[in-house]
Amino acid sequence: MQASCTSTSDRAAARSWRVRTILGWAWRIPLAVCLALVLFEAFLRMPPFRVGVSPVTYHPQLGYWHKTDYDGQSFSACYSVPYHLDGQGLRPSRGQVPGRKAILLGDSQVEAVMVADEQVMHQRLQAHLGDRIEVLNYGLGGSGADLQHLVLQHLVDLDQVGWVVQLVNLDSDVYEANPNNDKPGQRPRARLRFDDPADLDRFHLVPPAPFTRLEQFREVFSDFQLYSYSRAALLPVRGLLREVRQTLKASPPSPAADPARIGPSELAWTNLIGPIRQNQKLVEAHGGRYLALVWNRDPLLLAEWQRRIAPLGIETLDLAPALARAGVDLAKVSFSCDHHFTAATHDEIAKVLAGSGFFDRAGPAKARQARPSWAMNIQETQRPVATTTTGR
Repeated sequence: MQASCTSTSDRAAARSWRVRTILGWAWRIPLAVCLALVLFEAFLRMPPFRVGVSPVTYHPQLGYWHKTDYDGQSFSACYSVPYHLDGQGLRPSRGQVPGRKAILLGDSQVEAVMVADEQVMHQRLQAHLGDRIEVLNYGLGGSGADLQHLVLQHLVDLDQVGWVVQLVNLDSDVYEANPNNDKPGQRPRARLRFDDPADLDRFHLVPPAPFTRLEQFREVFSDFQLYSYSRAALLPVRGLLREVRQTLKASPPSPAADPARIGPSELAWTNLIGPIRQNQKLVEAHGGRYLALVWNRDPLLLAEWQRRIAPLGIETLDLAPALARAGVDLAKVSFSCDHHFTAATHDEIAKVLAGSGFFDRAGPAKARQARPSWAMNIQETQRPVATTTTGR
């Protein structure tokens, strides 16, 4: 009997010791994990491992927009550049100028966080215009023509704007305009859906996904280097999971990894040109001038673009031949490590725009009077549709 009691007591003591040991380590393990993450984050902030943190934040109408009063640094194999975003989330202006302003729209080629503030094309354009017009940069990395239309609609005071130049990066924009090509894991973003290529005044607004707890977590996590690394590492996994879900649902296979191999679809062309048409209307309705600045080196894409916009009366400037005429080597317009324009190219683009006469011509009212009758008819016969969101 005494042996049994001793055995029971020993087992109880052993259990108590194990519990105390587990509890003793319970706080050490998460502390060690947190300390490891902090040290790893500090390690990733050291060159050459720095890749920068996200400069964007959630926006209820757009899905995402730049952080304000933000200082960041852009890193790649061939550049390491500090950059600033002002109180509106814009790359800094060269300086205020009385009178109506000029606006640049576009994707990361215009946003240009890989180029120093004073070398970005909007500052260089203002300098080449003799500082007689203030030029503001509303470029947004990862955006397409539809999101750029919403930027123009929600963030810009168009009554104070005389000129809008939108860089159409045709090589990529026409493929990204297809909503079926959205990348897995991307930030929430609004979209405009144009379904009828014959009616570019009829479209639907697809609002961004709500600011869920997952997005709130990503908002905080995006301030760390670990976010940039983990996002890059998880993209292939998300793509695989999407393929598996589509297979289980017996849905059609997803688009090829490189849709350029099969050419842009009709849906892609419609959803590229539709927002551009709406931008033209919106700018001219507020008394400004609109220019589509087209960057492309594929003659087939350019010919199709020109064929489709010809009936719309959209003023365009083909950038590649303009740069070539200025003596620019088109093989050297981008960084050697990625496709973004170099600082020298930003300056050359600014020279092309400043010398184009776009900022010297008569206002839009006179320009509309000078248009052929077919262009006037397109604008005067628009019919509002009750179930449609229009670009005004």
